[in-house]
Amino acid sequence: MKRLKIPFLYLLSFVLSIGPVVLYFMLNIENYIQTVSDGIKLALGATILMVIVLLKVLGKLKLPSRIYLFGITFLLCYLLASILKDLIIFSLLALIGEILDCICQALIKKAKEDRAIEKAAEKNAQEMAKAFSGRV
Repeated sequence: MKRLKIPFLYLLSFVLSIGPVVLYFMLNIENYIQTVSDGIKLALGATILMVIVLLKVLGKLKLPSRIYLFGITFLLCYLLASILKDLIIFSLLALIGEILDCICQALIKKAKEDRAIEKAAEKNAQEMAKAFSGRV
C-alpha cells in the first residue's frame, strides 16, 4: 500500500486540478453545445488547448513571435466562443483546482521524503545486521 501512495497522490492531484472545471462544464454542457457545429468547434478548441497545455507542461512550447501567440489566441477564442461567457466561473474553478493541486503537491513531497527516509533506515538496518553478524 505504501508503494501506491505516491502514484495515488499524483492521480488525485491531477483530478483535483481539472475536476472543478470539468464538472462545471459537464453540468452545463447543454448551454455550450446547441448545434453540431458548436460541438465540433468545442472539440477542436479543446484538442488544441490540451496540446498547448501539454507542450507548456513539458517545456516544449516556444512561440517564435507574437503573431503566433495572437493567432492561437484568436483561434481558441473562435473555437471556444460558446464557453467564453462563463470565463469568470471557469477561471475561478481553475484557481480552486490549482489550490487543491498545491495541497496535493505538498503531500506528494512529504510522501517522497518519508519514503526516502524509510529506504535509508532499511539500508542502515541491513548494514548494522551484517556488522553484528560478523560479515563486514
